Amino acid sequence: MRIHRQAGRTKPANSSRSGRRRRLGAIAAVAAVTVLLSACSSDSDSSEGGELSDVTITIGIQGQPGVFEASGAWDSAPYKVEFAPFSLPTENFAANAAGDVDISDLPVWSGVQGLGALGPNDKVPYQSATVFLAPHPDKFDPTGFLIASRQSGIKTLDDIKNHTGAKLKFGYTKKSLQEIYAAKALDYLGLGFDDIESVDLQYAQLLVALDAGEIDVLFLPYSTSYKQIKNGAVPVAPISTFGYVSRWSLWVNSEAIENPTRKAAIDDALARYVDYLTWQVENPDAVAKAFVEGSNFAPEAAQRQWEDSRYSVSLVTPELVSLTQQDVEFAVKVGVLPGSFPVDRFFTHAFDDAITKALEKSGYPQKLEASYE
Repeated sequence: MRIHRQAGRTKPANSSRSGRRRRLGAIAAVAAVTVLLSACSSDSDSSEGGELSDVTITIGIQGQPGVFEASGAWDSAPYKVEFAPFSLPTENFAANAAGDVDISDLPVWSGVQGLGALGPNDKVPYQSATVFLAPHPDKFDPTGFLIASRQSGIKTLDDIKNHTGAKLKFGYTKKSLQEIYAAKALDYLGLGFDDIESVDLQYAQLLVALDAGEIDVLFLPYSTSYKQIKNGAVPVAPISTFGYVSRWSLWVNSEAIENPTRKAAIDDALARYVDYLTWQVENPDAVAKAFVEGSNFAPEAAQRQWEDSRYSVSLVTPELVSLTQQDVEFAVKVGVLPGSFPVDRFFTHAFDDAITKALEKSGYPQKLEASYE
């Protein structure tokens, strides 16, 4: 199997999907490098069925594909796999909805929030196929910490609750997972958005504002919070403190599900995703090395990223759908969403068999537990 790197918009030979790639390049903020994991030379689409060797599966990821490549999980795939890097989840979802991405690894809440504007008879463009959960949030919660700036003087939740003077400046990106985190934290403290000054910035700008003391608190992922903590920022509490169960998902394009050949390829691709996760939990040093060499992570950040990547894998269950519906009702109550809508149609059981077999074959649940010992 050969690994191809595509720079910019250079078009590979024999490609009938160049229009799709051009749209993908326009949507992706980080489109300078695309990795093709190729088991054959053909690159034609399979919209009417056909051979797996005629299929290309595009997986939308946040960041660079180095760790995926290092895992070798897709090396022997009987179809091509293209990793499309994005800088923002909204861009990843937009590409999935447009059919330019087949699978997206993104938060459940972000996907549901993005689908909330659909009418009851509108077709759902993408659906959640499986859900990732933090297996031990009481021991280690990788999803996020409430961080206070060193200038704020905040060290505890009581400091936030009893904050006096100017309104507390709470930084987050609206219409993102950070917004529901902020809402949950405020509700836990008996506060609301009217009690704070909301500072709506993109992620990189939030970090700059925190270091400068221009915001008082915000949520940061565990893997990226260490720089701010080294600079004097204070970790106040993990997101689990506020009763929020963070969930991530592999979202699959709905039209791809309906095509038998593409569906078979996605079955296999999702099974290989389980293999990729298994490789991650068993090889912390190799994972850290891939992040250092492929994504320019500092060694400490790379180690934290490995710790941050350990999630249990669940099928879509009635309990998880119910939790998501509760999130919607809560978001309506606090003004994050304008109105309620049913979420059950945003989930699919189409890949349950493939995922179950992959979990059993890989022994991932047992190996995940062992990584916490």
